[in-house]
Amino acid sequence: MFSSPFFSFTHSFSSLFIGVGTTTQRNTKCLEKIFKTDIFYLFYLRHNPKAYKVLQKQLSAIGCTIELDFEEEEAVVTGDIEKGPGGAFDGAAENWKLKVDQIFIDLIEAYSCHHVLEPEQVKRVLQDPFFETDDVKVYSETGYAVMVGEVEMVKEKIAVLEKSIPIRKEQQVVQKQFKLIAEEFNREMRAHHPEVKILSGGNTVILEGPEEKVQSGAAKLNELIKKIKEKRVNLSTDLLTFMATSSVISKYETRFQQSLRSPVSLEVGLELILSSLSSEALEEAETAVLRDLSVSSENLQGAAAVPPDLDRLKEILIKAKNQANQGDLRVEVSFVPGSSGSQSIKVQLVGYTEHVNKLKELLQDYQSNQVSTQEVLNLQPPELVDSFDKVLRIFNMKQTDVTLRTSHFPNPCVVLSGPRVRVQETKQALMSTLASMTLDTLTLDGPGALRYFQGDGKESKELVESSCQALTKGLKRCLDLCVEKGFSSVAIPVIGPGLLLKYPMSDAVQALTENIRQFALSAQCEYLTTIHIIIKPGYPDSEEVPSRQAIKFQQIKDVNDAKKKLKNQYKLQCSDQTFPKEDLQSLTGDDMQDLQQMVELEGLYMKKDSFGNLMVNGMKDGVNRAILKFNSYLHGNLRREVRGREENDLYIRVMWCILGKNGNWDRLPKTPNYNLEKRDVAGGIVDAQGVTWQVDLLKLEVTSPGQKTLIKRLENLEGEKGRF
Repeated sequence: MFSSPFFSFTHSFSSLFIGVGTTTQRNTKCLEKIFKTDIFYLFYLRHNPKAYKVLQKQLSAIGCTIELDFEEEEAVVTGDIEKGPGGAFDGAAENWKLKVDQIFIDLIEAYSCHHVLEPEQVKRVLQDPFFETDDVKVYSETGYAVMVGEVEMVKEKIAVLEKSIPIRKEQQVVQKQFKLIAEEFNREMRAHHPEVKILSGGNTVILEGPEEKVQSGAAKLNELIKKIKEKRVNLSTDLLTFMATSSVISKYETRFQQSLRSPVSLEVGLELILSSLSSEALEEAETAVLRDLSVSSENLQGAAAVPPDLDRLKEILIKAKNQANQGDLRVEVSFVPGSSGSQSIKVQLVGYTEHVNKLKELLQDYQSNQVSTQEVLNLQPPELVDSFDKVLRIFNMKQTDVTLRTSHFPNPCVVLSGPRVRVQETKQALMSTLASMTLDTLTLDGPGALRYFQGDGKESKELVESSCQALTKGLKRCLDLCVEKGFSSVAIPVIGPGLLLKYPMSDAVQALTENIRQFALSAQCEYLTTIHIIIKPGYPDSEEVPSRQAIKFQQIKDVNDAKKKLKNQYKLQCSDQTFPKEDLQSLTGDDMQDLQQMVELEGLYMKKDSFGNLMVNGMKDGVNRAILKFNSYLHGNLRREVRGREENDLYIRVMWCILGKNGNWDRLPKTPNYNLEKRDVAGGIVDAQGVTWQVDLLKLEVTSPGQKTLIKRLENLEGEKGRF
């Protein structure tokens, strides 16, 4: 409804002349009629000769005259019956009266009197020359003004006056909706209707000002409200609950107000409802919500799902949650029991993705490194179950927090117990060790061999076992020292066949070569490339082994034979590789120089053939590393090429900008544009001026020493190339 502080009233001559006139017959010929009227009509007839002459002429036509009495505020009409149109006759007086009344009826239909009472309007009527003309007169009295004139002209003046009257219009608008359009609405009103005052509170918007401007503003307000768009986003119930109970909605609305082209409001119900004037802003807001918030569930089973491991895990996660939630709610943790009868627990993490991931890492780390588990490794051959401890000592397995227990049931095996990751690592190490182990069989065909080794020969057998273990450990320690010292070659004598140990030559050589083989297969032999084996002539059994025993040991007849076998083993460890000319063309000068240095360091040989192909040969490990290095160059160049294309493609679709000191948004170069889009900003970004900025993507802020500013993201819509 409209309300106005302006009060006025308008009346015509009819209200002042009709019904208040009195007729008096002075004699048989002369009649007189008095009309009581508003003094301002008398003023108007006096000041407007044109109107007064018209009245006089009309009265004169029926033999009448008029006199204006300002003191009595009346008009006196007198007339001679005989001079009238019908002359003196019966009923002439009544006829005269009717004619006079008709003249005044015509008069009152042509003129009106309008009283203006509102102070501001009184002031305007009295000061503005528009309101007073030859046909419209303005009169001033204490506290009010009066306009008198022809009806249509007075109406025209009244209409102009009423349009300038300040009115107050209340519009019911949902507060959230008004926040979305307030910026655009205020901009429009400042541009087109600056005289209109806008007040808002609760769900009401009040417009105050000239009626025409207020009406136009109200129409614009309704138009903008109708333009508000909605986007519904399906989220899990847990995530919607988190949004409703945390400050995430207000944070997003503030952030979107600063960073997006149009404000966005968020409302949580059965789904997330995004509202905005801009479709682009809705898309960007949805992307931000889906990126920044997440739900993650992990199922705990076995020991992890029951105390004490479960209690300890709860303590760790709740402590981390409390730390993350200092000052604000950022992440929630809940433990949901599994179905009845199942020993399982679901751990659910809800909140900001950053904090959800941190708690998820703690959960996974706890499961990997602290929750106990068991795994079984079947032993082959089965006989190993009875001598497994000796096997561990022979190979000098490192002690860890994993417990090893052998069992004959259901199959010969070893049970590994401890933290899951350690159990898996130990199991892999055992499998590798057992796979590399050489199993030799000594067959004795003489009588009483078994009784001998169960009786008197038991000590000798154990001495051989211990000497073999000591020899193995000693050789391993020797090779480890060579690596520590950075030696490239070493000479090792065959240890054991002396007077003290009396170790068979063939066994000693076998132990030595086996240790060298194990060492060559490890990652330690990077620099130690040459091992010389020295055999002193004249050792017993240096030329043959006992003929009554069938032994699966490798027999070394003499030094030349040993050298030949080592040479063959060396050849087995060698390989070559040819890199095609076409692949070489994609390598840079730095790549080739780096490859040359690696080849020299590995002791490899490299040259080009007549076709321009690059040939590399030498030890397998070195050649393999050269192949990996070469492939890494190819992949690196390919990645750089792909990265370049991705940066170019992204640069067309997405624009990341930084707010400059001059208040303008400057576009960032392609590389920081790409890194911001991929959230790869741990090392900061570099703008077009070469300034390095540290990035806070949640706040869309960047900082450098002594500086702090904002960044924003704009996205090119598909089908609107070149527009952001």
